[in-house]
Amino acid sequence: MQSDKLSAYAMSITSMYKWNFNSTFNIKSIHRMKKIKDLTVTVTYTVGLHDVEVSEKVYDALNALADKGRVNCDLMNLDEQVCTGFEWLSDHIHESDACDWNYEVDME
Repeated sequence: MQSDKLSAYAMSITSMYKWNFNSTFNIKSIHRMKKIKDLTVTVTYTVGLHDVEVSEKVYDALNALADKGRVNCDLMNLDEQVCTGFEWLSDHIHESDACDWNYEVDME
């Protein structure tokens, strides 16, 4: 008998919890959504790598990128060294590795 009372109590608590959860977190029904016509975000972040071992080909590619300074990914199709460097960087650097983020946001 005590087990039945406990089950009924647990069901009432669960029902109350679900009701509160839905009413609290169903943001779309509470607030009207707004449409952004054009959103452009430029993300810049810094990642530091230490004691990295790479092949001679990757070393030369990264060195060439360092000599050029800032390189646009459009050059990947024109320069094999740039392509090699970009491939290595994209395989080994992820935003979650970053220690500093900057966001520039523009919207209409």
